[in-house]
Amino acid sequence: MSDLFVIDEWIWEPEVLEKHKEQIFQFLSKVYEKCDRVVVVENSPFVTKFHKVCKSQDRVVRNIIKLFKNMFLYNSQKCVKYDETDLPSLPEDIAKAVKEDDHYLIRAYITAQASILITTDSSLIEIVSKYSVCCKQMHEYMKE
Repeated sequence: MSDLFVIDEWIWEPEVLEKHKEQIFQFLSKVYEKCDRVVVVENSPFVTKFHKVCKSQDRVVRNIIKLFKNMFLYNSQKCVKYDETDLPSLPEDIAKAVKEDDHYLIRAYITAQASILITTDSSLIEIVSKYSVCCKQMHEYMKE
């Protein structure tokens, strides 16, 4: 059975890409090879940061961008898209517990009935685990 991933926008931070190019490439490749899918929320920080990083001249970063576009973004069998305006509000208790910048991630997770939320935010992981959201760091997923 395939998993459905929501991925935090940190993956497209230039500093993160520069430092973790190989791990990000391996992560996206593993998700694709396992027949897993990703959720993309249009008009979200994830998409905004992705479009900004698309201007990178770094060869490896460009390969990661190309991989994500071709394997996921332009592949309807691997990408489930939502517009942020179409996502329902969070239940009040979760909305109060989670930083507002991260609301779209949880809203997408719930709406898509996703399997895993990938983030580097350890406080987010701790908070959402109380609400039955499966949330992991990329390196934890890669160990599986």
